[in-house]
Amino acid sequence: MAAENTRSLSGADPQKVALRGQAMRELRERLFARSAAGELNWAITLFPTQAAAQDAEMSLADYEDFVYGAGNLDQDDPVAAWQAVHDSQQRIADILSTKRVFRLVAPDTDLTYNTAGREWINADGQKNFPDGEIFTSPDENLTEGQIHFICWSSFARRAKND
Repeated sequence: MAAENTRSLSGADPQKVALRGQAMRELRERLFARSAAGELNWAITLFPTQAAAQDAEMSLADYEDFVYGAGNLDQDDPVAAWQAVHDSQQRIADILSTKRVFRLVAPDTDLTYNTAGREWINADGQKNFPDGEIFTSPDENLTEGQIHFICWSSFARRAKND
């Protein structure tokens, strides 16, 4: 991913953007099905551009350092660094897989969900790079409550100013 203009669709008709998404649906579903079946490998990564650096309110050089650092590419042995990420995250995924019911409580949030029978995925840089998350999907029939989301760009600006 290397957008030269991160706002290129800001003036586009939302209905046309949605229509394009619908037109791409079959292709996207085929991609995910082939990936799930092990018929193809893929990886998405970020290449630093001036536009992305501006969105992050950073110089291009600082943004490059940020992106390459997030990918552990500044380490003497990036492969070993990612193996350590995998190992650490796998320990957490293994613990989470022994749990069934989770409850999140925060301002404007009280959400209870069940993950029984769901697999916890160790996202360790094999598909999205850089990465570093552990995730699953809850049982949509056993999820109750409400959750409040915050816009990431607003959060990032506040974090930068704190």
